Amino acid sequence: MEPQNTLTDPPAPRRGRGPQKTPRKVPLSLRIKPDILAAFQATGPGWQQRINAALEDWLATHAPEDLPVHRRTARHLPDLPG
Repeated sequence: MEPQNTLTDPPAPRRGRGPQKTPRKVPLSLRIKPDILAAFQATGPGWQQRINAALEDWLATHAPEDLPVHRRTARHLPDLPG
């Protein structure tokens, strides 16, 4: 096999999937309990898709605004300087 002459030969085709035409998912940072994460990761490759599917299933029968939120209160926050 001859080496490619970069001055006269066309560039080799790029490999890989390339950018999505319409992004279907949004990257984010999510804080989740270690036992929940471990349970999904224990299922092997595709665990992130399974978390997404579990959330989709939940949304099919629930409204997010109906879920109680446990907010941090002032007594849990550290004292601020000043």
